[in-house]
Amino acid sequence: MHGEGAGTFVQALRSLVQQPGISELVAKQNELGGQSVFFSNPRGKKTHKKELEKLCKDAGMHLVGVNINHYEMKNLDVRQPVVNEGIT
Repeated sequence: MHGEGAGTFVQALRSLVQQPGISELVAKQNELGGQSVFFSNPRGKKTHKKELEKLCKDAGMHLVGVNINHYEMKNLDVRQPVVNEGIT
């Protein structure tokens, strides 16, 4: 998933996790364990790296990785360490 698409994906995956019966309609053999996902520069609500890792784990999906553009200051995962560094 890339950019804003990550936020849409997160909303859909959260629905699958919260409503296990939906998985029967969309996942082969009624499980998401055979699915792998990679996020590149994720943006949107609930798309911080730790949140993505937890969501994929909860869904039983394999998270290949999360690529973060360290020059994109709109991304909180990039901005927060910079802010924290300025505090110390």
